[in-house]
Parts: sequence; structure tokens; C-alpha cells
Amino acid sequence: MVRGLLFVVVVGCAGVAAAPAPAPPVAVVEVPLGTPLAVPGETMVYAITLRGLAVARVQVAVGQPGWFERHPAIIVKSHGETDGLVALIGELDWTLETTIDLERGTPLLTVEDAIITFRGKKEANHERNESSTHTIHSAVIALRGWRASPGQHGTIGMQIADAHIELDVHEAGREFLDKPAVRYEGIARGKYPFKIWLSDDTARVPLRMQTATKWGEVAIELVEYTAPRD
Repeated sequence: MVRGLLFVVVVGCAGVAAAPAPAPPVAVVEVPLGTPLAVPGETMVYAITLRGLAVARVQVAVGQPGWFERHPAIIVKSHGETDGLVALIGELDWTLETTIDLERGTPLLTVEDAIITFRGKKEANHERNESSTHTIHSAVIALRGWRASPGQHGTIGMQIADAHIELDVHEAGREFLDKPAVRYEGIARGKYPFKIWLSDDTARVPLRMQTATKWGEVAIELVEYTAPRD
């Protein structure tokens, strides 16, 4: 129950009806996403909304490079809590920590904890996983490091909660979201469309993500960013 709820709220495409998928470019070349990009010491806060209403906030912190079992590695940690009207119904406290191989960009160790409180009752879930399948952390770091050429599609498999998602993504254009941004569009599970905006600079900060569900649009938006100290 806990992990399924997280999947629906955070990703918004867990086997639910979505808007028709946008047509991909005519010339399609599938490529690996390339060298991962992590910015040690940065922190971010994201607001998650459903149909414009606040449902959760997530804090993300990137650690410093180190070593894990003889691999150069870095730890990315997220902590999320319910917000807005959802918090009046129940409370969700969620933490995801991914140790990422800086050479391959894939996870070395993933630890996830979730506690949901509903009607005075608590349900807890703890998982430790040494699979190399991408988490949301490593998938975003892989996308941040990808510099796509026109017509190129990147593919990535990702595990969120109890579901495995295959993503197909391509660069769709450039916009201005308080700062210059690159927009990526893609398809999850072959039918659910999503969009991701990264800052169009060397940091490639994730600025926004949105997708459609049968309950309405889910958006994840950056509300605070702290750059690492020099």
C-alpha cells in the first residue's frame, strides 16, 4: 500500500489512464544516456501538486564523492512528506537513499523507508536493495548528463515502488522557466506521456516534471535550490 501510493503520487503513471502520447520525431535513433552528472553538495526542494493542489514536498540532497565497495560513488538522498489537504487525511513520511556508481551511473545500493499514518494506524516499510536497476535518483542523474542530438531517443529502465518502468525520452525543445531550460518529453511503459525540464547550463538542475493521470495532472516543481559551496 505504501509503495503503491508513492508510485501514484510521485510518478503519476502507475497503470492509470493518461492523455494520448505525443508523436515522436520521424527520425529516431536510440542511444545510451551517457556519462551521469551529479553535483556534489547541492540541495533541492520540490513541491508536488495534483490538479494544482499541494499534496507533498520532497527534499533532495547530493553528497560528496567517495568509494563504495571499490567503486567511485556518490549518495543521493530524498525525504518526502504529505502536504496540503492530503496531510489532513493521512501522513506519509518517505526516505530514499541511493548510492550511485559514478562511472556507470547505476545504483550500487538503495535503501527505502516509508511510514504512512491513516486513522491513527501506522504502516511501515523498509527495503534494502543492491540491484543495479535505476532508481529515480540515478535515472535523473543519467538524464542530466545526456546531451542529445536532434532525433535521438534515450532509453532507460527504472524501478519505482513495486513497478518496473521502461522510459523512452528525447529532447523536445528549449523554454524559459525563470531561467533557460531544456525540455525533454517521453513515454513511460509505451503509453504514458511525461515532460521534464532541466536548466540549460552546466548544472542541468531538474526544474519541473509533469505527467497526466485519470485524477488530473501531476506536477513536481523546484521551489528551492542551494548550489554547492566553492
